[in-house]
Amino acid sequence: MARFEEQRSSYFSTLFQNNQLYWQSFVEIIRRNQTSNDKTISYLTAKLAAARAYAQLLYGIRDSVTGNKMGTTAALRERERAGAKKEAAARGRGASVLSVLRVIMDGHNDSCMRLTACADAAMSSAAMRQASARASSQLPPRGTSEMGSSGRPPSALEHMFDMEEKSAMMMLTFCDEMESDVLGKMLQAMATDLGERFTRMVATGDACLKVLSDNEASTVKATTLVGSLREPAPGSVAAAAAQEEGAAAAPRSDVWITDMAYRVAVTQQLAACDAASAQLGALFGHMKDLEVNRRTAIRNALLSLLQAQDLVWRQLPILKDPVLQVLERINTDRRFLDGEVRDAMRTLSAAKLRTASKAGEGGGEAAALSSSTGVSPARQGAVTPVRAGGGGALAEGGGGGGGGEGEQGGGEPQSQAVATVAAAGRALVQQLEQQQQSPHLTAPPVPPPPQTQSQAVAAVAAAGRALVQQLESPLGSGLVRRAALLERRKDTLLARWQPCLAVVTADAWLHLFDIPRESAQAKLLGRVPGGGLMTDAALEAATHAAFGDIVPLVKVETAVAAMAKGQDPTKALGRTPGYPPVPPAVTLDLKIAEAQYRDPLPGDTGGSGAGGSMEILEVLRNKGVRKVFKDFDRRRVQLRGPHKETVRQLAALITEIGVDGMRQAAAEGAF
Repeated sequence: MARFEEQRSSYFSTLFQNNQLYWQSFVEIIRRNQTSNDKTISYLTAKLAAARAYAQLLYGIRDSVTGNKMGTTAALRERERAGAKKEAAARGRGASVLSVLRVIMDGHNDSCMRLTACADAAMSSAAMRQASARASSQLPPRGTSEMGSSGRPPSALEHMFDMEEKSAMMMLTFCDEMESDVLGKMLQAMATDLGERFTRMVATGDACLKVLSDNEASTVKATTLVGSLREPAPGSVAAAAAQEEGAAAAPRSDVWITDMAYRVAVTQQLAACDAASAQLGALFGHMKDLEVNRRTAIRNALLSLLQAQDLVWRQLPILKDPVLQVLERINTDRRFLDGEVRDAMRTLSAAKLRTASKAGEGGGEAAALSSSTGVSPARQGAVTPVRAGGGGALAEGGGGGGGGEGEQGGGEPQSQAVATVAAAGRALVQQLEQQQQSPHLTAPPVPPPPQTQSQAVAAVAAAGRALVQQLESPLGSGLVRRAALLERRKDTLLARWQPCLAVVTADAWLHLFDIPRESAQAKLLGRVPGGGLMTDAALEAATHAAFGDIVPLVKVETAVAAMAKGQDPTKALGRTPGYPPVPPAVTLDLKIAEAQYRDPLPGDTGGSGAGGSMEILEVLRNKGVRKVFKDFDRRRVQLRGPHKETVRQLAALITEIGVDGMRQAAAEGAF
């Protein structure tokens, strides 16, 4: 058992370290993506704020030059711009930058034509004299706007004022659309959605790692309990004696319960490792899909920005060409992105390992990994994330949602590390096979040459399954004296018979485990679907299968969802705090019990009671108020089964154990 525990601890600890290291790199890439989103939003926000400030300065040129009240021109032009938006909407073009700019430019062209015609008329002397007379009598007071002054020819300065103000109107229209459509609907909406998804993904991944860590802790705890004492059965003589003042004898325990808990914990740990690793792989694939959407959204947003800006500033081609070239070089192909993300993860993982090795044993990253896995930094070595099973975790070669196609890894660090772990797994499998043939074999076989990456990952998963398969079922333990499929009479109003698995342990305890009716009814009747009684070998196989039916399933997805809501995931992981993983429905202390066999009734020739029945009587020491009336009480349990020899032999064994126990208790003065 000690050698197996060492192999189990090494295997699962290595897988946990690999998944933890890869997940840390995964989370760091997510943080970088969020930072990139924030920078893009900050850039566009600052650009639009600068453009608005510049437009307001253009509005203020006329007021500062002519002496008008500051803000007069801005108010007039903003009313004009609002009218342009309404006119564009009335034309059925909406309020886009292009449609509003067309209305503004149409008004600008009409204004330019009127100003030009007025200037041509002013060239004649008669028109000049008339214009001078009207100008002397209708000269506007100083400080008023010159816009719309039709009584005198426009000056070149007024043309410049109009040009700057129309430019400001265009710029503000551009800012309105960019802020609404690009900044709000595209970038900020994308950043908010991805931020929420990334938060859920990080929480899910952390929960998966915690599931693996909790399962390792549960298995280690079960390891420490093997061979240790447990609490006696409730109501037994041993439990009552332990509560008596001055009781010197330690309470009796059942080693098989702790042994069974360890074996079940190892089986559950493998199931949890496969499920959690598969979920981590699915997160990796989902992240790549989100990264494609993120890059596409940023590219489309910046392209929309440049296209709208080009409508306002036709002088931009020279300045915008380098930006367009960079945007066109952004590759959103998923296969290319897969390799790029994995290269970044590989680099980050290598950097973390270098940092951990420099920190030394007991410090830095190595200490963090050691504290979470129970493995010393010296045993950690250079590890690389791999998958545990076909649905594996974040492994080279692709996670859930797709991965690189046809990539072998060559001489890359991760492929070498995967091959190393795979070679160790193959060596472990071969060692176990040879140990079955030669129990004295001590030197491990030489591993074969490195395989391809997909074969290496499969070899690691096979090593894990082979490691767990060499652990016998709890019913095959040497601590079990007898196990049988029976039915027990329930202490209910209808007194129905409940299918159960009866286990007699070496420490003289009888444990009755309830079995689901739908899964065990045919076995309990002692018949196979084709008819006839089950053979001894088939009955033994059915007994072991029945124990597998009552082992709780490990539901990693349910546990992760519960942890995300702040709930306790213990039940979803197949555990109950303070109880063994498979708690018995009834436990009897056979040292203070006796059994009486009864032949089957005439009507039970072919049913589940065809083998007869037995009544077990357990003597219990009373406590508290009940002790005032009588010292002892009796508990009765009725069992029946389809095979007569099985029921008869079990009853004889219980009676034999009870006689020895009663004789020993009488010698010690317990009765």
